[in-house]
Amino acid sequence: MRHSDLLFGYCARELTAEEERALFEAAAMDQDLFDQLAEAVRTVDPEALPIPYMIPGFTDASSWTKLGTACFGFAPVVLPKGLDFARLYHGVDERIPVEGFRLGTRMLWEALARVAA
Repeated sequence: MRHSDLLFGYCARELTAEEERALFEAAAMDQDLFDQLAEAVRTVDPEALPIPYMIPGFTDASSWTKLGTACFGFAPVVLPKGLDFARLYHGVDERIPVEGFRLGTRMLWEALARVAA
């Protein structure tokens, strides 16, 4: 069994060189957009440290990227210290804290206001 099978499950497969190149091109970060998103987050939470990250999972972005559209995920939520977040998602009782959702919604609004300006 390959290491990637252990990490990503039985349907994982190795990418071809062409697929890897396309993935890196699609993931090229737009620094101006990231800066706007980070500013929106810090407007709501001045102590926040926004960082880019990649979630290895399914996304519709691959289809949009083939059409020439750059895709960025931005789903902010503020979690209290000490919260066992892994216990709260992808289960029969999936949830996030209400206050975290409220603050995340404010961050999303701030981001939209900046990007649309």
